Amino acid sequence: MTDLEKQAEELGIKVDKRWSADRLQQEIDKALAAPAPAALDTAKEDAEKAELDALRAEKAEREKAETQRKADEKRAVEAAKAEADAEAERVEKEAKKLFPVKLVKNYRPIADFFILDEEGDYREPTDEERQKVTAGNSIKLPVLEAQSVIDKEIAKRNDPIR
Repeated sequence: MTDLEKQAEELGIKVDKRWSADRLQQEIDKALAAPAPAALDTAKEDAEKAELDALRAEKAEREKAETQRKADEKRAVEAAKAEADAEAERVEKEAKKLFPVKLVKNYRPIADFFILDEEGDYREPTDEERQKVTAGNSIKLPVLEAQSVIDKEIAKRNDPIR
């Protein structure tokens, strides 16, 4: 066995008996130029650690974005709910607001109403009046119902403006 073959075996090179001395020297040079296996392992571990750190950072970023998205979604739902509540309250107030009308025809009001008595005060209607309010009586109806009966010419406005 030649010195080159011994040196190649010490470096962990599988020697092919057909190689010339030049080829053997090239393989030895190549093995000496390559980083040591321990250095390779360390470099590989460092690369794996860097990749793992990058994956963890990416995961943390995704979780942060998801948390932000959920918070934004929750705020949007709360804002929509508040807006819907405000609209419902406005409609409810509008429905509770009563408007005076004078009946031209007999009418059976749909919603709660008040009727004008002989003294000029509005009072709760009797059971009979709930079934039918005769023409000529003044009543206070919810605004939307009042608009409807005025449009249908069942009643006329009975407010101070008219």
